[in-house]
Amino acid sequence: MLTGLAKGKYLLLQRLTGHDEGDCFLQVLLADDATFLVEHRTGTTAERRRTRSVTQAEAHDAVLRWALEPWCSAPS
Repeated sequence: MLTGLAKGKYLLLQRLTGHDEGDCFLQVLLADDATFLVEHRTGTTAERRRTRSVTQAEAHDAVLRWALEPWCSAPS
């Protein structure tokens, strides 16, 4: 999915959680400078984390770590 991502577009993955747990998602934006902006959110907006990855491989690793977490927690 990251391979086909166009500049200025994003990939959004969302975990289905209980209503009272809040939103849980990870999104990857391919910026105009060809870097990947990875953002993870759990619960409220205050619990949002962002990082910039220079390579697609780094972004891919962040997505996989998030997907393998048993709960909605930030990739490390």
